[in-house]
Amino acid sequence: MLQKDPLAWFNQPLYSQPLKAVLVGLIALLCILPIKQLQDLIAKQFQQEQLTADQFKQTWGKRQQLIGPLLVIPYTDHLTSVDTLTEGGGESKVLSKDVYNDYTAVILPTLLEVRADLSEPFLDKNALKTSAYKANLSLSGRFDYAYLLGESDAKRTIHWNQAYLALSISDTRALLKPTAMQWNNEKLFLQPGSQLAQLPQTGVHLPLEKLDAKDSVHEFKIDLVLHGSEQFLVAPVGATTTARISSSWEQASFQHSLPPIKEEHNKLGFSANWDIANLARSYPQNWRLEDKVNYDLSSVNLGVDLSESPTTTSQLQNLLDYALWAVLISLGILFCFELINRQPVNLLQYLLLSGWQLIFFALLLSLSQQFPLKIAYWFTVISCLLVILIHSSLIFKSIFQGLLITALHSGLYYLLYLALTADSQLGLAAGIYAAALSVLGLISAWQLVPERSLRPDNLSEQEENTHI
Repeated sequence: MLQKDPLAWFNQPLYSQPLKAVLVGLIALLCILPIKQLQDLIAKQFQQEQLTADQFKQTWGKRQQLIGPLLVIPYTDHLTSVDTLTEGGGESKVLSKDVYNDYTAVILPTLLEVRADLSEPFLDKNALKTSAYKANLSLSGRFDYAYLLGESDAKRTIHWNQAYLALSISDTRALLKPTAMQWNNEKLFLQPGSQLAQLPQTGVHLPLEKLDAKDSVHEFKIDLVLHGSEQFLVAPVGATTTARISSSWEQASFQHSLPPIKEEHNKLGFSANWDIANLARSYPQNWRLEDKVNYDLSSVNLGVDLSESPTTTSQLQNLLDYALWAVLISLGILFCFELINRQPVNLLQYLLLSGWQLIFFALLLSLSQQFPLKIAYWFTVISCLLVILIHSSLIFKSIFQGLLITALHSGLYYLLYLALTADSQLGLAAGIYAAALSVLGLISAWQLVPERSLRPDNLSEQEENTHI
């Protein structure tokens, strides 16, 4: 009498393959530790890169916001009050009293035209990755303070020698050269500090000692060249503000700006136009500082936010989020082919395959430090695919089987490339690839169904022979 093998159940497909699947899953879990180490390595590199970028912004120029120009004119109103005082004897006396009130008028331009071109500086790669720009800016328009010269209940004395023009600039350290302006076709040089309490003190001002009452309308033009990064904003302080901003940056948005009336984006960059009336803002066209009303002149802006181009480090950091999925899919492909071919594959082969997936990410991180990311990626992919082709062909002793496995891995690496470049076609490609894997899974699952269960009548061989 033959002894029954106590481990015979282990060799039956319905029992051995689920256990094999569990062991393959454990191999995938073992890959979590090296993947975490790679993620920590790239995270430290990303933090160092961010620190370098922040230091660069400190020296090059920060986000720039311009408010102005604003015309500031101090004046004094002289009022004479007359009172009649009646004494006890019926005698009346007339008393007069002089009252002097000092005011400071803040006047916004009736017209403001903004022209700005933001160009990329020809510096090292850190400058470009931090969305640094060089702005060639022109502010022009006109002021009209006729209301100050109009009739008033008081005798008004305007202190023309104390009048000045104020312009707020977020980071004046980024101004490149001595800044001059045209005031009624006369060239004048601006001086440091905005000098106006309602504006940030970082800025410039221009004393207007020659201002007088002969003409209340004055034209101006200010040309600036300044550095900045990430953001460029201008407050629409004119009764009518028109602006045109252009740049060679492809990635630009208007998150902190009023929407432009027209914008164009192409490979050469972008351009945007604005035409804004003073009704779009919450502060008036003129006011007095002594009214103790604090207007927020920075609440409404026009301008652009320049998006930083993704760095190689940030792209690799995002790619490593898919590393464990890549290992699971790779092991799953090999497991499905084991079921389809009904050929046992040693667990050591699964360890080798998972190891190659880890080497893929490690090699990519290394090569990306020396070569452009695209070249490094496809070189790494080709190397790994050659190894997978040879490995799988030897396992199943079939070059055709090896080509099929390599083709499925090629699809996996293409998905990873779409994730690396944040391509919009990632969702569609992932759906097609998932469908292909589902077909592979169904074919392999069919192999788990015992052959005898496929008989329509479930007759035993003895009953079938009796029927014959």
